[in-house]
Amino acid sequence: MAANPQAETSMSLSVFDLFKIGIGPSSSHTVGPMRAAARFAE
Repeated sequence: MAANPQAETSMSLSVFDLFKIGIGPSSSHTVGPMRAAARFAE
């Protein structure tokens, strides 16, 4: 069976998901891995 090449996946994303205030001067680089580690630890 072939996969449907026209199938699209949509993902809702807000500006607040892109720019989070977090730890350190480059918080956009540190918050993502920190959140991923927290989800993994659950």
